[in-house]
Parts: sequence; C-alpha cells; structure tokens
Amino acid sequence: MQQELDIRQVGEAKMPGLASLYRFLHPQDPAMAVVTARMTLRQTAADPGSAVLVGYLGDDPVASCAVVVVPSGTRSGKPSALIENLVTHPERRRRGYGRVVLQAGLALARDAGCFRATVLTTTLDDVPAAFLLACGFERSANGFRQKLD
Repeated sequence: MQQELDIRQVGEAKMPGLASLYRFLHPQDPAMAVVTARMTLRQTAADPGSAVLVGYLGDDPVASCAVVVVPSGTRSGKPSALIENLVTHPERRRRGYGRVVLQAGLALARDAGCFRATVLTTTLDDVPAAFLLACGFERSANGFRQKLD
C-alpha cells in the first residue's frame, strides 16, 4: 500500500463518493436515488455495531464495506456479522486497500461481540475468493438465495 487510508464511517455528506464506488459492484443497476441512499445509511447507522466504512485517500473514496450485526438467539446470544458491498475502486486494486477496509470491518464486528463474520459473493470468478482466503476467511456453508424483486 503506497499511502495510508483514512477509514471513516460514512455519513450523508460523503454519500456521492460511496455511490461512485458502488457503481463498480453492479454497473448495470440504475443509480440509487439520493433520498433512498440517505435512508439506507440512517438505517444501518441505527443498528448497534453496524456501519458503512469507507477508506479515503485524501477526499477520494477507494474502498468500502458495510458491516451489519445480526442479533442471535443462539451462541449464548452472541451476534454474527454480515459483511456486504465489499468493493475497491478498480484503479486502486491490488494495493492492500480492500484488505485494510475489510480488517476495519472485522474489528467493528469483534467490538460488537460477534462470534462470526460472513462475506458472500455472487461472482463466479476466483478473484474475490482468493482475496477472501488471503484475508483469513475459509470456504464454508452452502449459500442459497431467492430473488424477491
């Protein structure tokens, strides 16, 4: 990594930068309305332990992830964490920025008392899998989904 990232929990003022990163996750999706994006951020921020983290180089957002803490009635009441929307700007990849943001998300999950963190990917190529394995994750479980829209 050439330059140190400034990792912050995103607030509404930084929404345009985050939206630009999200375009790299699903470029075919229509842009999200600002009001919807703000509502989503408020909901995430309201959940204890949950946050959207963004790594900045100066004012430029280069990597992000969302951490959602899920309460549990098992595991002695310890919650789990779901890490979503893990993305690094394509021009900034392979420099350690994604790893730093992911580590910050894992630290947030640990601080919330989570017993596990899960990252799911929908891409079938091996790049995300290799990245996650290099970050200490292991392949596990079976994933299933049902589209609701």
